Amino acid sequence: MEIRHSLKAVARQTGLSPYLIRAWERRYKAITPGRSHSKRRYYTDDDINRLILLKKATRLGESIGSIANLNNDDLKRIISEIAFAGDRSPAADYTPKSNLTAGDYFSQVLDCIRRLEFDAFEKKLMEASVALSIPSLLNQIVSPTLNAVGEMWLNGELRIADEHRISVIIRSFLGSLLRPDNQPLGTRCLVSTTPARQLHELGALMASLTASASGWRTVYLGPNLPPEEIAGSVNTHNASVLALSIIYPMDDPYLGSELVHLRRLIGDDVRVLIGGRAAANYLRFIEEISGIYINSLDGLRRHLEDGFNRKSNERNNNE
Repeated sequence: MEIRHSLKAVARQTGLSPYLIRAWERRYKAITPGRSHSKRRYYTDDDINRLILLKKATRLGESIGSIANLNNDDLKRIISEIAFAGDRSPAADYTPKSNLTAGDYFSQVLDCIRRLEFDAFEKKLMEASVALSIPSLLNQIVSPTLNAVGEMWLNGELRIADEHRISVIIRSFLGSLLRPDNQPLGTRCLVSTTPARQLHELGALMASLTASASGWRTVYLGPNLPPEEIAGSVNTHNASVLALSIIYPMDDPYLGSELVHLRRLIGDDVRVLIGGRAAANYLRFIEEISGIYINSLDGLRRHLEDGFNRKSNERNNNE
């Protein structure tokens, strides 16, 4: 009897997001799932094996558009030839080949938003996620899109409801990029969240994805947590870095004292990185807790890489 798998089960077994699987199915016809009597999609073991092959090939640099219609034997041959020629394995931040640049995708994303074509907007995000590495996707597509949407709302080009819908789509899309963390427990760990009353979580979510792409074990907690809960997670996961996003409000009268309390709870050895649109308004408290102000995702990535390299060099010198 043929085993039938749900989309959620396929995503779990392949490591691909449901959004990406549907994009490969609808746009590229890479797989053709069956339909139950109730018209629900189902996938077979053969579908799962094919998706894994497609994933390997795209991670090695092939564009999904050029391989979607190849049979499995051809996919295996391509994977073997590329891996043998370059002696490499798929990398999480490898950028597959594409005819479109990040700038092209960004322009198309904004066009969809201006036309209020939200389904097309979501599809463009998914296409960009196939063609670009995580850092490029976040820095050149998602982050500037959020800035542009904010400006469009301020200028009256978008209704509040439209801005909220765009944020929900982006939140769902970024959530689909999160993967179960398979890094060993000894790997350096970063915890990411927002302080109490900070409800805007996209910055913290992008910080977690940025750290993960840089090889960190990451723990994303979601938004709006009090100091005690944040500290408990930092201690439980033995995190060496805590990343906080502060977006709104700009003048929370309680946040400063809560940051000081949080530092007391986690001790002096944990680096605290704080960014977000409103973070500069709390620089006095960031300095008081020996925190580090981060003004961009690129800055976060460089700091994580530089800090890790310095720690490695110090360890080697001590040995």
